[in-house]
Amino acid sequence: MTTRRRRRTRMTSTDIKAVWRSRLSQSIEDWRNTIDWTSPDFNPEGLNALEDKQTTLAEIQSSFDDKSVPFNSNESVFGRIAKPKIEEVSNVYESASSDSESSEAEKNWDDLSDVWNSIP
Repeated sequence: MTTRRRRRTRMTSTDIKAVWRSRLSQSIEDWRNTIDWTSPDFNPEGLNALEDKQTTLAEIQSSFDDKSVPFNSNESVFGRIAKPKIEEVSNVYESASSDSESSEAEKNWDDLSDVWNSIP
């Protein structure tokens, strides 16, 4: 029966560095590929031409501007609902004559005064 023995070779520090350098380079390359393959495409087809980019960006900005109005503006969802009601109440007070004792504003003021005075 013949036995073969492997001959052990001693690696020098230069050999060890080369192995680790190769291993690290491959790991870094694998990581870069993973990032490239899983990252979203921020420059999809159709956005490569400068004119297309500017047109698309202008459309996006316009859409954002339409939706980014303050809540208390007349153009907001709340403003479109509240403005007609505010004008209706405002018209009631403006149309009442200030000389008349039966003006709507005076009635409301008297009612409000009674309510405030009844609070202990």
